[in-house]
Amino acid sequence: MEKTNQQEKAEYYHELGETLAKTKKFSQAETSYRKATELKSNWFKPYYSLGLLLEKQGKTEQAFDFYQQSININPNFAWSHFYLGNLYDKKGLLKETIKCYQRAIEVHPPENSYWFHLQLGDALMKQGKPHLAIHSYNQANKVNPRNPQGKLKLGLALTQKQKWPQAIKAFREAIQLQPDFHPAYFELGDAFSQIGDRAQALIAYQKALELKPNDAKYDQRIQECLVQRSDSEDRELLKCYQMLQGETQEPKVYLELGKIFIKRGLVEEAVKAYLKLLETQPTFIPVYEHLRHATFYLKNLDELITTYRQIIKQNRHFLPAYMNLGHILTQKGQIHQALDCYQKAVYRKSLAKAPEFVKKHWDDRQPRLPNFIVIGAQRCGSTSLHKYIIEHPQVLEPITKEINFFTQEFERGLSWYEAHFPSIPEGSAYITGEASTSYLDSDNDTPHRLFNLYPHVKLLVILRNPVERAISHYNQLVKLGRENRSLEEALKTEMEILEGIEDIWSVRQQYWSVGKGYIWRGLYVYFLKQWMSVFPRERFLIVRSENLFKHPWVTMKRVFEFLEVSDYQLPSYPKHNSGGSYLIQLDKSFQSRLNQFFHLHNHQLTDFLTAK
Repeated sequence: MEKTNQQEKAEYYHELGETLAKTKKFSQAETSYRKATELKSNWFKPYYSLGLLLEKQGKTEQAFDFYQQSININPNFAWSHFYLGNLYDKKGLLKETIKCYQRAIEVHPPENSYWFHLQLGDALMKQGKPHLAIHSYNQANKVNPRNPQGKLKLGLALTQKQKWPQAIKAFREAIQLQPDFHPAYFELGDAFSQIGDRAQALIAYQKALELKPNDAKYDQRIQECLVQRSDSEDRELLKCYQMLQGETQEPKVYLELGKIFIKRGLVEEAVKAYLKLLETQPTFIPVYEHLRHATFYLKNLDELITTYRQIIKQNRHFLPAYMNLGHILTQKGQIHQALDCYQKAVYRKSLAKAPEFVKKHWDDRQPRLPNFIVIGAQRCGSTSLHKYIIEHPQVLEPITKEINFFTQEFERGLSWYEAHFPSIPEGSAYITGEASTSYLDSDNDTPHRLFNLYPHVKLLVILRNPVERAISHYNQLVKLGRENRSLEEALKTEMEILEGIEDIWSVRQQYWSVGKGYIWRGLYVYFLKQWMSVFPRERFLIVRSENLFKHPWVTMKRVFEFLEVSDYQLPSYPKHNSGGSYLIQLDKSFQSRLNQFFHLHNHQLTDFLTAK
């Protein structure tokens, strides 16, 4: 009876301490907490509360002792470990800090561990371990995907690993969650600057300055982006404004106006030009891709949403409007409405190709599973290969060729991904699939993510002479304004890092700090080893780009056999997304060196693929 009375008194004094602490009567609160410890010395709560109170008053050494006592009594109370970790962090004792945060994560319910993972990531960043921090931030974002801080911190960790596309994605997700989050715009601008995309960087910096006017750092970055602007460019810009305000122009004129505005970072003006075009030519397909890229930076998307809905109402089979509307709704976090757009679009697309089958068998409740995926490689002919496949009468195509779900959009969820595909009942003669070349040379998560969801999917890989692939890749970035070095300089810089290296993963960070993938993405053997350690080899078909374009009938016969559909010959096999012709001459000695470099890796690839 006396023991029960002591316990009740201890609880009373602890509750009194809590009330006094809230009213900032710290001295009296401390007295009450200490009284509770005297009455019930084996109860952890008043020790923990004393730690909080004393830390708030700057008495860190005393707080340290009380947190430790709380842990000694109850080692399974996570917050004692967490706040003790914070104190270690203030002392710069990172090893102890990390241990405390890890222990807090171990004993706390996973669904409430957001801040523990976030703080652990911060400590790992301070310790110079961004690769481990990335994992912690990813865990934090899984627990709470709606907090922009987690996305921002993940992006910063990814920049330390020179993973620029993933960092850009993380910063964009932070902005989607909080559109006025100016630090995310600033970091997004820095990431675009690192990959040489000055126009996108300028847009992001201007948005950051708009949200936080008079910030010297933001203004400095804008000036750095504008330093290359010439007087002739300014005169051109003035002319563009005059044309935008003038009488209705030809549709292509507005398209070019929009492109010029985008190069100057004037996204609002660009969208105005694109919308003027749509007033007279709502089904002018080329403008939709430009609008899709521009809308990410718009504050008010309502006008675009209204425009797309009007276009869909008047042109119910016009897929680009569905796609762009779905993209905007996804951006706004309205995933359910986005799925509706995608599903309607893919239904109409499938109906046009196989009306009898769709009318009889379409069921939105059916799983929408890809039967095949072209996983790479970039600039090797994947667009042509996918185009030839979807021409087959038994193949229903997704709403878009390249979804990039497993590398860039995984957090959208499986329903978002599968909404891109047609509804095909099990056992049907029809199949479907996508082609995302970002998959092949991505990190280890991608093969495992794909296998865990679709272990029986068929994987196609198209490979090209890596020298030709590198030149094509370089030419593409030159056309996009993202490369101003000579071809030889760009290739030499990358090759010097990789020459003589038996394991390219060991120099990945060094490579991507200067490289753009010209050499890296041609080292096919490393990527195929990674994929074939997850999927069985019979799930793969390797296609040579040279064979596809020299003997398309023979090559596509192999492809259709692999996909288990009937043989089919197209009337013609045009090249798609070839990048056009280009005349680039390499020095003969450098050409020989480049050929020799790839010869070793190509030999390893042959040995690997022919090994039993």
